[in-house]
Amino acid sequence: MSLKGPRENPAPPVSAASRSAFKTLGIRDFRFLLPSNSLTLSGQQLRMMAQGWLVLELTNATVWVGLANGLPTLVGVPLAMLSGVMTDRANPRTLLIQVRVLLGVSAFVTAFLIGTGIIELWHVLLLAMTAGGLQAYGLPASQTFVYDLVGKDRLLGALALSNLLQHGSNIIAPPLAGYLMGRYGIETGFYLLTAIFTLAVVSLLFVRGGKRSERLDRKPFVAEFVDGVQYVRQAPHVAALLFLASLAVFGAAFLALLPAYARDILQVGAGGFGLLTGSQGAGALFTSLWLSRRGNISRKGRSVVISGCIWGTGMIIFALSRSFPLSLATLTIMGASSPFWLVALNTALQTTVPENMRSRVLAMYTTVFQTMPLGFILGGTVSALMGEMGAMLACGVVFTTFNLIAYTRSRALRGV
Repeated sequence: MSLKGPRENPAPPVSAASRSAFKTLGIRDFRFLLPSNSLTLSGQQLRMMAQGWLVLELTNATVWVGLANGLPTLVGVPLAMLSGVMTDRANPRTLLIQVRVLLGVSAFVTAFLIGTGIIELWHVLLLAMTAGGLQAYGLPASQTFVYDLVGKDRLLGALALSNLLQHGSNIIAPPLAGYLMGRYGIETGFYLLTAIFTLAVVSLLFVRGGKRSERLDRKPFVAEFVDGVQYVRQAPHVAALLFLASLAVFGAAFLALLPAYARDILQVGAGGFGLLTGSQGAGALFTSLWLSRRGNISRKGRSVVISGCIWGTGMIIFALSRSFPLSLATLTIMGASSPFWLVALNTALQTTVPENMRSRVLAMYTTVFQTMPLGFILGGTVSALMGEMGAMLACGVVFTTFNLIAYTRSRALRGV
């Protein structure tokens, strides 16, 4: 499918020597899109934290906490599948402003209901599904908009910088929200979330680019969606990358088992569990900084598989460990591999597909990630049958094996 003309605000040519992620800050529109995207992603993490605490206070039942985090998948999966076509048709800046305004409204309504004392469980579940659907609908647009503004050569560095800022925000926002909720009430966490989404919208208002030219050969909505599915079926490297992305469900299963493993097997208590969780963030922050300075990596398909195998092997080592320091070091290394995996996978998808298919492929990528909450159900089910250690071992073995099979069986993946 062709376009009448190029997107507005194209990035200037870039040489291999100047691909450092921090060079992307010289692109005016990206300087404003970057904090908006990072605030939104951090807001998603903060929402799940505050929402989980709220549901626990309302029900005193962890099963409802799991459902509150899992139910948005029911809305997010179909919306993520459809959002690719909508992103191709709409101005991504306008679409993102609308989504983030509605996310802010959702957070404010939750805070208002808590503050007035009329909040009920069904309110929380409904608002959780609304917010989850909005996040899934807007994610492909935010990802493809980065490409539009920085270009192919700067994409990996831009994504690494986004990852760096997000991890930095995640270090600050949750403790701040926890303090505010403990001191002033749960509703303050949602008022903070409202402020975060408001800042994200304000930052987007300063972005000038994003206007798209009308396509000459636009098809009906359903036909364009089918075209996207058919393209993936005919592009073996894209299918292989999406398959690797789907393996993240085993990573989610591992994380679901982490609290029980820390308490029952490592016997380190809540403080030790906090250190284990924080070690992943520290490792991720380090790698994000390294990727931001490097600006590019070669052989992205191989990089995805190597970092995936590090994660899978880490799960196996962690499952067998009875030493807290070894477990801490293992999770740090696993955390360090996560940004490498995410950035290489996202960059490989965006830079190897035709311009007219990029939004739809990213929508399928988002759809795959929307199924990750199923990993929490998987982890609990397998652990009931095999115990925490057996479940972790199984997840690690399956995750590593499938990564290696995909790489050895897919010539297209090895060529990315």
